[in-house]
Amino acid sequence: MGVKRKKKRGRLLTFVLCSFLIMAILFTALILMENEAGKNFRAELRARFETELIVTDQWPHAQSFDALYVLGGNIKAQRYKFNVVEKIHAQNICRKIYFMSNKGKMGYDANIARNLTVDEWSFLTLDNAGVSSADVVAITMGKGVFGTMTEAEEVAALVLKNGYRNLLLVASPYHSKRVRVTFEHFLSGTGIEVVVLGSGEPKYLRSLFMEWLKLKLYKILFMLH
Repeated sequence: MGVKRKKKRGRLLTFVLCSFLIMAILFTALILMENEAGKNFRAELRARFETELIVTDQWPHAQSFDALYVLGGNIKAQRYKFNVVEKIHAQNICRKIYFMSNKGKMGYDANIARNLTVDEWSFLTLDNAGVSSADVVAITMGKGVFGTMTEAEEVAALVLKNGYRNLLLVASPYHSKRVRVTFEHFLSGTGIEVVVLGSGEPKYLRSLFMEWLKLKLYKILFMLH
């Protein structure tokens, strides 16, 4: 029975992935339309995506938090997120900062005559923003196909292990719905409060569409498991 169920889930997942691929192709064709209808379509679609994808919380002030986690991303995205971390740290409402470890190399830095790793750049950037390295921890993540899901599972385990009561998350605004859904899935029934803050990072329409697809896929995966 278990084998049949796994095969059924596998077929369903394959069907979903193929459907998403077809949708992506059709969507790309539509957004490339340069006539008036195409422009109106893009404007309406952007508004719809923003309504569904952006679910950030209000900026916290008096409340204190046990920990803050910065969702992963490229260097440009992390700059936006670290700006938020700097402001939170300056308010003295959360001292423990976590981010996903990345040992990848960046471009050559003439000041130190070598290439910084992304982790080194992250610590240096936060230190320059006034966040002591003693308050910052880089988390090594396990391997996983779905990045946000892997992050949420690892961070949820860390939160439970340390007995934290609440958690601040910093993510791209358009990533916020998937972040909230995923973290709440792994922290379901724990009573741990999750607050999601947007980084202010801008996104193009194609990126919004891909985020929308990922959100739908995550919801299906959670239902299957």
